[in-house]
Amino acid sequence: MEEGGREPPLHRVRHLLTGVNWRLTRFVDDVPYYHTCGLCNVIPKKTMLLPCSHVLCEPCHKGSLQDEQGEDGVEGVCPLDRKQFKARHCARIQLSEKKANSLQAYCWNPEQGCDFVGTLHDILTHCEEECSFHALACPRCGESVLHADLPAHYTAGCGDTIDNEDVRESSADEDEATRENGDFRLEDLKTFLRELDVLDTEPL
Repeated sequence: MEEGGREPPLHRVRHLLTGVNWRLTRFVDDVPYYHTCGLCNVIPKKTMLLPCSHVLCEPCHKGSLQDEQGEDGVEGVCPLDRKQFKARHCARIQLSEKKANSLQAYCWNPEQGCDFVGTLHDILTHCEEECSFHALACPRCGESVLHADLPAHYTAGCGDTIDNEDVRESSADEDEATRENGDFRLEDLKTFLRELDVLDTEPL
């Protein structure tokens, strides 16, 4: 977070890194305005600088152009200030791979307590392989719980205080299925899994 308590705005990146594209991301520092679409707030590989100094991504720029071509070429209207412009007077700005890879961002799980900071590639690797702050909905009560805390949350009987008939019925069905599965002998189940070649024999 920047000094004074102001957080940089959330952005979505586009065409920069598979796995990161279109995910809401908060960067440590403000991204230069000329690399950010002023309308949709997306950070693409290329932006268009309009004569009025506003910046749009290529799809938003294309959507701002008029269908009919005027005598002096294709014209458009800036959606941010409604000023008319000529397409040939716009300039294309490129976000280099080096610059994109230098942007520092926060982990996608800050609300859950993660304070990891890194490049987009670092964030992707961290979230997919290392982050222990992923949250999910408890299958019984629906509350958002850290994955690591779910066993303790569930064992504590979270559903006892939830007045939701649908959730209770779902929990009852799951408990019944668990009891039915418990009728299998453990060794028989292990034998079955070995035959499927899915049983990990490495010691825990």
